[in-house]
Amino acid sequence: MLLNRVWTHCRKLFFLSGSGSPGNQAQVISAEFDRDFYIATYQDVRESRIDPCEHYIQLGWKEGRDPTPWFSTEAYLHDHPDVRSAGVNPFFHYLRFGRREGRKTRHWREQFDPLVYADLNSDITFIEPTQALDHFLTRGISEGRPFSLDHRFDPVFYKRHYQDIPDLSHADAYRHWLLHGFAERRFGSERDWLRRHGLTYENVAGVFDLDRYRSLVVGEPIATVCHALDHAMCRGFIPEQALRGDTQRSAQFTAELGFACWRLGLVGEAKSLCLLALERWPDCFLAWHYLGDIFLDAKDWAPALYFLGGAERINPSFFWTQMNLATALLRMGCHESAKTHAKRASECEPGSMLPPLLIRDATLAWARSNVERGFKAAEFEQLDSSRECMNRAVACIEMAEIDRSYGVPRAKISRSRVVILADDAVPQCFRYRVENKIFQLSRQDIDVEWFSKSHVPQFEAEVPFADIAIFYRVPAFPEIVSVIRYTRELGKLSFYEIDDLIFDHQYYPEPIETYSGLISSQQYSVLAAGAELFRLAMRECDYAIASTAALAEHMRKQVRSGTAIVVPNAAGLVQERHLETPRPQLRRFKRVIEIFYSSGTLAHKSDFAWFAKCVLAEILARHTHVHLALMGTFPPLAELQAYASRVHVLSPIWDFPVYLERLREADINIAVLGPHEFNDCKSEIKWFEAALFGIPSVVSRTKTYEAAVENGKTGFLCTTADEWIEALQSLIIAPALRGEIGRNARQVVRARYNPTTVGKDLAAHLLSHLSDRQRSVSGEKTRIVIVHSFYPPQDVGGSTRVVQETVDSFVARYGSRMELLVFTTKDGDPNEYQPTEYFYNGVRVTAVTRPRDELWEWTPRDERMKKMFARYLAYHQPEFVHFHCLPRLTGAVVEAALEADIPYVVTVHDGWWLSDHQYLVDAHGRVRSGKDLTLEGMRQAGDTKESIERTAYLRGLLARAKAVIAVSKQFAQIYRDANIAGIHVVENGTISVRPVECTTEAGNHVRVGFIAGLTVHKGYELLRRIWLSTRFDHIELVLVDHEQVGRSELFHNDLTWNGNAVSFLERTRHDKVSNLYASLHVLLAPSIWPESFGLVTREAAQAGLWIIASDRGAIGDVVEEGRNGFRVDVSDARELRRVLLEIDANPARYRERTKMMPHVRTFDDQADDLIALYRSVGCLREKP
Repeated sequence: MLLNRVWTHCRKLFFLSGSGSPGNQAQVISAEFDRDFYIATYQDVRESRIDPCEHYIQLGWKEGRDPTPWFSTEAYLHDHPDVRSAGVNPFFHYLRFGRREGRKTRHWREQFDPLVYADLNSDITFIEPTQALDHFLTRGISEGRPFSLDHRFDPVFYKRHYQDIPDLSHADAYRHWLLHGFAERRFGSERDWLRRHGLTYENVAGVFDLDRYRSLVVGEPIATVCHALDHAMCRGFIPEQALRGDTQRSAQFTAELGFACWRLGLVGEAKSLCLLALERWPDCFLAWHYLGDIFLDAKDWAPALYFLGGAERINPSFFWTQMNLATALLRMGCHESAKTHAKRASECEPGSMLPPLLIRDATLAWARSNVERGFKAAEFEQLDSSRECMNRAVACIEMAEIDRSYGVPRAKISRSRVVILADDAVPQCFRYRVENKIFQLSRQDIDVEWFSKSHVPQFEAEVPFADIAIFYRVPAFPEIVSVIRYTRELGKLSFYEIDDLIFDHQYYPEPIETYSGLISSQQYSVLAAGAELFRLAMRECDYAIASTAALAEHMRKQVRSGTAIVVPNAAGLVQERHLETPRPQLRRFKRVIEIFYSSGTLAHKSDFAWFAKCVLAEILARHTHVHLALMGTFPPLAELQAYASRVHVLSPIWDFPVYLERLREADINIAVLGPHEFNDCKSEIKWFEAALFGIPSVVSRTKTYEAAVENGKTGFLCTTADEWIEALQSLIIAPALRGEIGRNARQVVRARYNPTTVGKDLAAHLLSHLSDRQRSVSGEKTRIVIVHSFYPPQDVGGSTRVVQETVDSFVARYGSRMELLVFTTKDGDPNEYQPTEYFYNGVRVTAVTRPRDELWEWTPRDERMKKMFARYLAYHQPEFVHFHCLPRLTGAVVEAALEADIPYVVTVHDGWWLSDHQYLVDAHGRVRSGKDLTLEGMRQAGDTKESIERTAYLRGLLARAKAVIAVSKQFAQIYRDANIAGIHVVENGTISVRPVECTTEAGNHVRVGFIAGLTVHKGYELLRRIWLSTRFDHIELVLVDHEQVGRSELFHNDLTWNGNAVSFLERTRHDKVSNLYASLHVLLAPSIWPESFGLVTREAAQAGLWIIASDRGAIGDVVEEGRNGFRVDVSDARELRRVLLEIDANPARYRERTKMMPHVRTFDDQADDLIALYRSVGCLREKP
């Protein structure tokens, strides 16, 4: 048989490709592969006697065959091109990854839920779930019964809308849709079509008149409302005569239709419809905002600004209007206005990380523009204007980060760490001030790492792991000022270091004449402008590090503390080798005596011109065996032309070891500087380098050289030409004097300028200032690290509130003895795995961005996160760590604590540690509990090898914890049933909420609020089943959508479900939650997962609301049946429906507040219990 031959060939190819054996995939696939269906569907497979599962794995999926009635192979590959391009078996991918990622199979069987079918068809009673599917297949299709909350079938619509199908009966049309149309993305009803286009049936039905539209577009094949709207969208026009109701409603509908066009890529048509809406009602907020979005997306900033401004005029408190305005303004260069609107957006949604990032971008962009204007002004030699721009650039950098109070450093350190941001453009300066400093401090057991000024983000990422930051020779560019302020705000010590007086325009640049024509006047003005930037950067830092005492006097006037320390240019590794190696004995008589002079800059050339004329020409004339070696760039020296054969001008040597080898050939070294304050501040480096080799130096009498050189003993100090000539001549004619002066200088350098001595002095200065700062942290504190996936201002989930409130209680009650640190994640930062620190309520918070992928909250381990947390632990050295929710952070952070031998406790808030499903609800809506959560139970349930290995890994981390803490007795039992030992119970605290009177005007309706978010595990699907199958006369449902923060106004409207009033709200900030409770009469909390605690029910009960809570977990603990609410069985909809009908029948009773005030356990109580537990398990060594 042909199929058997093809099958054999495919098996060979499979094994040769190294893809694995059929058995490996069969292990995953066979658990849900439907053999009976496959054989019954594919006759050739049945007749071949090939194992159907193996056939599907090797050949069937490539031929588009389906493994079960509910999985469409072709549809899955079509909908997920990443799977198709990877060449992966689609069913294998779905079972192993796709289901967990929420990918759809586009098969109607995936949407079939027996409980939903029973709720939607309440006239039928089923004993077993399988009976529901049997009923649907045998009778339900013929009777046109619905099976899904999201997909309804209307045979009349289907046959009219899709005119390519035959004239089928209603039942056959239903079958056609199930077998073909569903996978082909055909819409089963008008509601489905509208929902896919972002429209609601209620809005369309209330505004649009199909018959009128038909009469206005005669000759067009329009059979349904969807045809008509599709026709209108393609034209970008809808006649006003086809719309019913008032002008406002019709205009809003027109704008919504325009937005639907934009989602389909019909940009021009979208603009036309939104403009049409404004023409009909100028105050249509949706039209203004949608037009702003459309132009913003096209990067057409000016019209985007115009239309978003119109939206703001109507509704200034809408988050996305303010954010998009800020974005458009930033792109147009209106930086200050962009900051203003970003700040308004932050006021609308304080928990969002987007406004602070945009504010920072706008601030830096505005500052950069000022710096650019400053340099431009300098090019035109407008120095006053240039300095004004530079100052304005720095002044505008206001770090609008989240609650950044000025911090304090670590209370105790075992090894200090220094980071340096440096200008590395001048090799000699960089060598002495950065490379040698690193070498010197390493001798003192201090870690040092440097970063180029072009790598500010990388430097900023290291600031949290440092005690001291040194900013060497960097200008006040916006990014640099920003990171200096960030350093200070984290309580790190900031030092500004420079080795020249290039920051004071009174002295720098030196008069242009001193450059002897080597630079233009424009270049000179740019140097002057740059001086202001160095000064402004210095003013941002706490302390100064100078290379000379004279320079320190100028620097201390600029830094914040008024304190400057002097660290001379001294030996590093290369120079130390020469110090340790004796110089060979000099010959007493040499045929040639070489005088050496080097200059690496364009400055001081007029000084040297004078020197050449008055001193060198005379020396060369008197001593014909004297040669002159000049290294650097020099103007023509006419005075020395007569001695050209003995004057050697050498190109600069930037390779330092090679330069030193050239220097050691000299006999006499000179350093020539004119009488100027700038030169007084220069270092003794030329004398120092010559002294390495015992070469005597004659130098100008500056303040620095006077302090370093003992005249006549370790060198000669000169001012006048006669002094220079006398000193040089004495060295030329007396070899013994040259040797003596050189030896003396070398002894001084070896004693005072060696890396150990200089490093010790520098370390003493740094650590002294650090100790002074640390005295602000009184006493020895026990350091505790709290780890949670979120922390304010990222306000996500009830557990985040619990962690934050507990930390605040720790600080308030035990802050004198404990130091609390928080490690968490953050969203929105493009710099992956780079930490950012801030202070929230006085607590240092370190947040790290982890990149998103399809499994980022399931992934058990992230090696890069482990390394980051290991560094964090090594730096802070906590007494112990308290881990909370770890999705995103992964179990790798616990590994890091284990490897660092740091004890830890874990609070379990959900099922992440035990199951692939964080809330213990699988893809089929089933709750996993008890033995299902043991490793053996997972194997019996057919969980994948990866899932079992993941859980085993996480269980191992729990087993090594000093304590595993559950937040309720009920949740502790779930973990005990899963064979997790050593469970302790510390119940969460609750914020005290005052009883609030209802402020809503709802007539005789009861407002029932479901505020937990529109997710399956919170009971949302259960609610929908009830509302779509039951009529309520006196209940209005209020739904809070957590996923559409700042956008619910655009995407949700008040509507009806099955004739029941439903309204949507966006997520309410915690500081406004009392207002939300005041607008409700009843709180709905029908979670189908066993909630670990239930913060909202406890708060709502205090506010006086009636509570309807699930009987699973601890969410209903606060309920006393009939007195303040009901606990209901949520295994199906019957009990919840019964309670809701009771409320609907007695609205007056349930509109009144309850009189029962529940007992409130505070977060202080929780904090006290945790302290007691820490002590009992040995984490706290003494009572705080």
